[in-house]
Amino acid sequence: MKQAVCLCVVTSDNKILAMNRNNSPQGIGLIGGKVDPGETNLQALKREIFEETGMDDLIGFIQSWHTGVDGEFETTTYIQFTSYTSEQCMTTLTSSK
Repeated sequence: MKQAVCLCVVTSDNKILAMNRNNSPQGIGLIGGKVDPGETNLQALKREIFEETGMDDLIGFIQSWHTGVDGEFETTTYIQFTSYTSEQCMTTLTSSK
């Protein structure tokens, strides 16, 4: 089964960081994507974070995760609570792009 990863970032003001997604019915989604051959889940997650946000230091302490089947993919969702506020995340994302 194909593998995918995503990251749910919960800010200090209890908001979830989401990205614009053209392939989502809702138009938004979590940071993430497919795991390439030879990559570990965390390597793929770090690569996807950089590709989608331009940030290479977003991964901190991963506090939990959940793996489930989503269509043709086995997707692992990692959850990270950050000390950044949603405003700080948006400012960092805007300046990283």
